[in-house]
Amino acid sequence: MAQKKYINHVLEACQALNLIISRYPKIKIPDIELFTPVYYPIALIEMDFDEQSFENFETIQLAVLQFVNSGILDPNVISSSMGIGNPNYIYNVLQLLKGYGHINNVGITDLGKQSLSEEKKITLSRVKQQFQLDALNGTLIEIDQNLISSSIKSSNETEGFIGHLNYIDGIQEEYIEKQLRSRGFDHFKKYKSTILNSNVLQIHNMYCIGMQYAKCYLLKLQSVNMPIIIGKRFNSKGATDEDRFFWEPLSIPPQASRFFLDCHPLNNNSPAADQYIRQLQNLINESAKSIDPLDNVTKTLREWNSGLTIREQSLQIYTNSSLRLANICVEHTDFNKFNGALLGLLDVLTYSEEYLLTSPKLYGRLVSITTTNKYILYTVSAYRELKKREDSSSIAKEIRTHIAENGLENLQGEELFKAIFDFCKQKIHS
Repeated sequence: MAQKKYINHVLEACQALNLIISRYPKIKIPDIELFTPVYYPIALIEMDFDEQSFENFETIQLAVLQFVNSGILDPNVISSSMGIGNPNYIYNVLQLLKGYGHINNVGITDLGKQSLSEEKKITLSRVKQQFQLDALNGTLIEIDQNLISSSIKSSNETEGFIGHLNYIDGIQEEYIEKQLRSRGFDHFKKYKSTILNSNVLQIHNMYCIGMQYAKCYLLKLQSVNMPIIIGKRFNSKGATDEDRFFWEPLSIPPQASRFFLDCHPLNNNSPAADQYIRQLQNLINESAKSIDPLDNVTKTLREWNSGLTIREQSLQIYTNSSLRLANICVEHTDFNKFNGALLGLLDVLTYSEEYLLTSPKLYGRLVSITTTNKYILYTVSAYRELKKREDSSSIAKEIRTHIAENGLENLQGEELFKAIFDFCKQKIHS
């Protein structure tokens, strides 16, 4: 049996949250109340439809079609008129045009006339294609907004400790099909060019061939009364990694629209989506009451950064209804080795006074990392200055390379931050 791949859920959540904040700058860290992974139901829909395709004609095929349009179907007459000595060749072209549906035994067809008019070989074929459908809102997901395949799993592959958005009644495939058909197939023609091929002529049928679950994140802001579900999307036409892989809500409560004005137009939550999301939030909040804050916060911090010393006097647990579950104020001496978690912290501190951590163990509650340490703040200042010239991912990659090539992975405390500071300054002045 293949060994199951280890997933660091804390780093995964931190990276997702930081990318979301970067993409939607109107979302401010102090406004974030909850952030936790959830599984969102996605229906796989198969459609059966007629589709036209357009190709360039071969010159001989177009010429023969013009003869048929004039009422001439005899291969002997056509070959003689065209100066072709072999009528069998013309016969084969006529059979080919019949196969395209351009002619029949009595003359040219409507499809043949359309092809002749556009001087394009237009063919009609019966096609089956699969699509993703948002099972809570009943909307097809556009091709360039598809949830990435690596995030989608069948129900028996999902991780049980992560909330599922259909935990109450379940969502039946028959119900999805009924909802689709109740709208009428013509309803889905509006999706031409965004989901369906723009050359679709007629939809014959559609089926729900299975329910799967996409690992998304539930984001609750203080300023919005409903949580927002955000999934990782894939657009194969994107020019950069940022354009190809990005986080975007499945749908939003109307109150949240101001945070997403600059992105792809978003649908408002359906009543069903509102119901399920609210009930899942209540379940998460109820589950959070049973956690041991000190134990789970400590485990989360260690999972985030194995090179971090957790000093008792630096960690504060909030037992009341505070927005944060805990705060840790870090010093440069708390960091015992270089790793990606440290770079993520430095990057976020360039635009925020706190860095947020969470894990499934915390049920969306957040741990705030802050600092007043001069060594860390000097390094953050140099990092911020370098970000005016380069993007965060390039800086992180360059620092990783520099650290590895110079064998600096085990630097600690002041020496570690000085190495990163000096690298940033050198890049700034180069």
